[in-house]
Order: sequence, then C-alpha cells, then structure tokens
Amino acid sequence: MRAAGALLAAVLGVLPALAVPGAFPVFATAPPLAATAESAATAAAITVAVSPAVVRPGEGISVTGSVVNRGDSALPAGQLVLRVSGTALERADLERGLQASGADDIDTVELGTVPLPGLPAGTGTPVAFGLAAPEVDALLTGTGWGAHLLTAELRAGGETVAGSASGFVWEEGPAPAAVGLVTVIPLSTPPGDAGLLDASELEAYTSPNGNLQRKLDAALGTPAVLALDPRIPASIRALGSTAPDSAVGWLRRLRAADNTVFPLQYADADPSLQRAAGAPALLAPISFESSIDPANFPDGTDLGGADGTGADGVAGDGTAGGTAVGGATPTAPSPATPTPAPTAPTTGVPTSEDLLDWEYDFTDLVWPTTVTTGDAAYWAASGYSRFLVPSASVDAPVVPPATVTVDGGSAIVIDTTLSEALSGAAFAAGEAEGRRSLADTTALLAASAADAAGPLVVALDRSVPTSTENLLSALTGLRSLPWVAAQALESLGQPATELPLREGAGADPRAGTVGELLAADRAIADFATVIERPELLTGRERLRLLALLSAQWVKLPEPWATAAADLRKRFEEVLNSVTITSSDIFAPGAFVEVPFYVENDLDYPVTLAFSGRPSNGRLLVEDVTATIAAASIVRVNMPAETIANGRVALDVQATNPVNGVPVGAPARLLLDVQAEWETVGLIVIGVLVAGLFGFGLFRNVRKRRKDTGTAA
Repeated sequence: MRAAGALLAAVLGVLPALAVPGAFPVFATAPPLAATAESAATAAAITVAVSPAVVRPGEGISVTGSVVNRGDSALPAGQLVLRVSGTALERADLERGLQASGADDIDTVELGTVPLPGLPAGTGTPVAFGLAAPEVDALLTGTGWGAHLLTAELRAGGETVAGSASGFVWEEGPAPAAVGLVTVIPLSTPPGDAGLLDASELEAYTSPNGNLQRKLDAALGTPAVLALDPRIPASIRALGSTAPDSAVGWLRRLRAADNTVFPLQYADADPSLQRAAGAPALLAPISFESSIDPANFPDGTDLGGADGTGADGVAGDGTAGGTAVGGATPTAPSPATPTPAPTAPTTGVPTSEDLLDWEYDFTDLVWPTTVTTGDAAYWAASGYSRFLVPSASVDAPVVPPATVTVDGGSAIVIDTTLSEALSGAAFAAGEAEGRRSLADTTALLAASAADAAGPLVVALDRSVPTSTENLLSALTGLRSLPWVAAQALESLGQPATELPLREGAGADPRAGTVGELLAADRAIADFATVIERPELLTGRERLRLLALLSAQWVKLPEPWATAAADLRKRFEEVLNSVTITSSDIFAPGAFVEVPFYVENDLDYPVTLAFSGRPSNGRLLVEDVTATIAAASIVRVNMPAETIANGRVALDVQATNPVNGVPVGAPARLLLDVQAEWETVGLIVIGVLVAGLFGFGLFRNVRKRRKDTGTAA
C-alpha cells in the first residue's frame, strides 16, 4: 500500500499541469448533486471529487472533475479554489456541507487552486489537481478518523460564480464498529403506457447490459433485498413460446437467487398516488386474457410442472403482489409458504394467477413514495401491515433508525440522503458525477458509523436510471468498506421508537388527474357488462391505468402529463364506443317499426337495451333489446304506434341491460308521423276497386244491349 501511495504521489506531481487542457463542448450533462450558485450572466456547474475516496496517512490524493458553463453567455477566465475541512465531521455537518451553500460555516483550509480558461456558453473543461503525500499528511494528520469535506469555489470576473462540495474519508487510526446496511434494489422497468412489456423491451432489459440484468448481477451473492414488479414475470410468461431467451434465463436466475424478494404493486403503481387520488383500495390487475395470444401456448406447454414450477421454471405461492387478482380488496397477507406440488401439469393458456404466481418471502410490505397522515390505516385496509417510509417524510434524526412506528403503523425507514447519494453513484451517466456520488456515499456511511447509529436502510432510486454501468462497482465498493456490514432485512428488530410525520408535505399535483381516471375506470367497469365477459375489457384497460400510476414517472412530470391525456382520451373512446346514428324518418300508418343504426367499435359483441322518449303524444314506442356484433353497424327496429299526424322528435338512449347504466349519448330521430295513412289508403283503394267494378259492369251492360240490338 505504501508503495502504491508513493507511486500515486509521483504521478500526481504532474496533474496540475494537466488541469485545463482545453474546453470541450457539452452535448448532454446531468445536473450536479450538490447545489450550485448562479450569477446574472452564467450558470456554472462544478463536479469535483477526491480520489481515492478513502485516504490514509502517507498517501497522496487527486481532485478530478469538471466545470461546465450551462448559461447563455461566456464565462470569463478565473480559478477554482479547493479547500478541505480541518476536522472530521458529524453526519449533520457533512450533509449540510455537501450543499455548496451550507459549507460556509464549516472550518476549512485551502488545498490549492486550479486556473480555468474562459468558457463559451455550452462548453466545459476538465479539472485535475494533485497533492503529494507529505502535503496531505501536513493538512490532515491529527484530525482523527472520519468524514471530511472537499469544497470547490469558482471565482471568475471578480465574483464567486458557483460552488460545489464532495465528501471523503481520512482513515487515521482505528475505524468504528461497522454499521449495518440493508440495501433495497427495485426490479422495475422504465415507464410506459402498456400493461405488459413486449418481447423487444424484455430482451433489452434482460440482455447482459440491460437494466434488469445488471441489477440482478449486483444483488446475487449479497443480502440485498429485491423489490420485484410483478409485471416483469407476468410479461415474460404471457409471451409463452415467443418470450426472449434472455428474459426466461433472467427469470430462472432470479428464482434461484438466495435474496429476499417482496412484491411491488403491479407495474410499480405508486401507492401514495393512488391514495391521494381517492382510490378506495390499492388497485390490482383484473385479467390478462385479452392481452395473450393463445397461439403462443401450443398443446403440451407446461405451466405448472410436478415440482410446482411454472412454464419458465419459476415457482410461486399464488400471491399477486399483496393484492387480489380480479380487483377485489385483498385480505391481509401472511408470510409465504411452500405451494403443494400439483398432481398433474396444467397446460394451455395461462390464467392471471399463473402469470402472477411467485414465491415471495413476504407480501405484507408496501413501498409508497411518500407518507402522509392516514396512509398507515389505508395500507392496512389494503392488506399491508408494514410500509417503507422515506426519512424525508418523517421528523427523523439525521441518522434515522431502521424500524419505527409512524402514523400508528409499523415502518421501515429509508435513509433518504444516503439513498440519493448511492443512487447517484450507481446510476450516474458521467464518470465524474459517479465518482463524486460514490465518495459522498462513502463519507456519509463513515459519519453514520462514527455516530454509532445502528443499522441503516438504503434504497436505490425507483425512477428511470440514467445508466446502470456503475451499479455493480458502486455496490461492491461499499460492501468492501470495513465500517460497513451488509445486513438482511429480516435481521431488523421491531419498532422501538415512534416518529411523527413531517409537516408541510405538498399535495401531489397529479392527484386530480388520476382521480378522474379512477372515475373512468369505474365507469368502464359499469359499462363492460354489455359484453358477455366483462373482464376482457376491464382487464385490458386496468393494466394501462396501473402502468400510468408507476412510480417510475415521478421525475418525469411532462411525459406523464402527456401519457395521462392519452389514457383519458382512450377511456373516453371506450365509454363512447357504441353510438346510435340519427336520421329523418317517414312513419306512415298506425303501427310502425322505427329504424335506427347502432355502431359498435369494440372488438366484442355488445347487448344493449334501447328506449325512446317522444317529444309529443303523437307517437308511443316500446323498448327493445338487441345484440350488436363486434366492429359492425347494425339496424335496430323499435316498435311504435302513431296516434296523430305531425312531426315528432324521438330521443333514443342505449342502456346496459344488466345495471341500467346509460351507454353513450342519446340520439335524436326526427319522424314525420302519418297516423291515418292506412285509412286514407284503404278508402282510395276501395274507390279504385269500386270504380273498376262499376266500369266493368257498365261495359258488360252496354255490350249486352249492343248485342241485343244487333240480333233484332
């Protein structure tokens, strides 16, 4: 180690000369994790980190990163002033210092300066600074083991343009006892508008460099807890023989893993958003049948072998993510128990239970994105006895306890600050930001261990990861730290303290829109009984709604708004898929059949009752029931009796014969009623017949007279 440190120090001697080789264009950059300051003319972003993140006496360090001009005007030449804290910091001070504006009252000593060239708008420059071991020892020796802060201040044009900060650990003396760390990894996919993932998506996510494959690689062989979106196994199984080999293999690897697995809501539908929008209970899938192609399940497809495994070799306990398939409110779940092996394999198209079947380690834990007053009772009514709560949602100490009572319910507290830093390290798109986030995570863990806070729970971000390239190295690096001990979720004790919820949490701005979609979902359920098997329609549309509720949308407000508008339009089209065509009709006679046409845009036949409301008493109509074929226009005749001559407006309304709910808007038919038409017609015909008969009689008489005269 000393030899390596000496070599590093020798190399670092040339780093200042390499600090600013030239500006580079910025095509796409992620925002820095620490706050930045803005001047009127510029918006500079600084990313710097100490390398290595754990520094020992006798070792040199390097500071690397970048400065980017995100503004609309040029940034004048200046310098970057680097400083380090003079003492080891407690967790609270470190957190505050990691925000650039929060480091002002922390005692620091200058590490050095880096000259910077002027930067045109939209460009950046790398930063590199080295300090040999003797200088490092002179600055930090005697400060003790612990977390330190590196700050960077950009001075240009006579003013301070921006600031940034990062953490590192000075390892002088013995480390404290290892702090337990429970890591929760969500197995979920980017958001979309479909209830099932297609083959191309699954192949991309489960390929060697795919999101799901890399997450599983990082979790295997560790105590990491896996939060599984049930949509993933359901999507793989629903493809049957057309499922990508990589997806089937991924599912088998997951089943064979020793990790603890619990279910997310289907499509990772955010429980917090559902409750805020007024859902009476957490939503669940209803049916998958309309989304499955039976041709992908030839005779002999094994969906439940003698060992209790599914078609992909995956066993299950029959649970469905803690919610009931079919939309019913679930009963309180219990820890999973082995499923008895069936006596014979099941073949054919899989049922909803087949698709969702999984042997979860427990199903009583729900993961909302936020927690507010009344949520705990809501989770309990939906079948969950425990919930994960971000420390940002509660008035927790800086280092939050792992298990607490919140809002009257049993909660597991996720360390929000630590989770954000770890997610930044695992999912960073750029090397500089990933390195800084990993250094921050390392320092935060060191400060937590020094505070002897007990086990901590961290969870990787559930939103769309920018990149998963650094995921494995980030988690491996943390597990190698001597003051961190990876721990299983089951090892956490029972709640010992009670924490109040943090006040001032704003309402979710999406709740109103989702409330309207929930009302449309209920309306579709009422409407769907016009088809013989309503679940074919309600199941398909419910899956789309669950996809829109995914927690993956949280940081994508504008795309979510577009997706919500599209779904609202789709629901309206479903509810208005049956229409009556209006027209002008001539209705002669006392008893007639009023014709009208009904268009059915659904893929299923519908049976409807039709009733009419005349605008006056000239017409009496009878209700009629008719079945309209799928994707067709059918003529329907409504029996009627005309009372008097004249114009009548007839409003025809289709209703659901099962529950009487109106279907679509009424159509107005304009009728010209001629009640005495038949009588007049009979008189005319009688006159004609009488005339013809009389004319014939007249001709016969005349002919006879003529014949008599001739004979005489």
